[in-house]
Amino acid sequence: MRTKIRKQHRYLFCNITGLIDLTKATICLFAAFSFFCLAACSAHIHRSTINNGKFVPAENKILMFIGQDSDTVADYHKEVPEDKIEGVTLYTSLLSASPEKTLPAIHSPGNWGAGDTDFQKTLTQFPSASLAIGLSMAQCQHDHLFQIAQGHYDESLDVFIDFIQSIAPRPVFLRIGYEFDGPWNCYTPTPYKEAYRHIVKRFRARNIQNVAFVWQSGRTLV
Repeated sequence: MRTKIRKQHRYLFCNITGLIDLTKATICLFAAFSFFCLAACSAHIHRSTINNGKFVPAENKILMFIGQDSDTVADYHKEVPEDKIEGVTLYTSLLSASPEKTLPAIHSPGNWGAGDTDFQKTLTQFPSASLAIGLSMAQCQHDHLFQIAQGHYDESLDVFIDFIQSIAPRPVFLRIGYEFDGPWNCYTPTPYKEAYRHIVKRFRARNIQNVAFVWQSGRTLV
């Protein structure tokens, strides 16, 4: 089991890998409590920047996300029904020019070893929850960053953008190339930035309003 807490503005991402039981739920909630204490101590730092972020919660509020696969989120909700689930975290990838060969879990279930991830299932189960998407561009075996930056994957990217638009006005926090500094992703700075910018420009050209772009390192508090 792995629990991750990530702070971005006033957002809390709690990813619990593996089957949920009361002990794991307690760990997540304890970690959340620890984060709240940390956030309270440092709330005065960069307040103006925080308040200007997109989809930022109301003052003195924190938006908590539960992830990281559909099975785990459902099991967590079963064990902690009093949690109304304000946000869910799910994952997919952009690794091919052909939409049929990439974007796992968007239109059919995907599984990375921890449990099934099914966007349609989870979004139906939690219709009012915000959605955080981890979009992988990991390129240890292929130069996906170059392909994305050059527009070679635009057909797949457009299908992904169509999906984000289709679930509006649900807020989406798009973590493009999440954990960019993790060696397991094999990213290098310049190609990563070029791919990131291309994706953002493609969204903005379509005037997609229900998405916030997240730049997320691999560092965690626990």
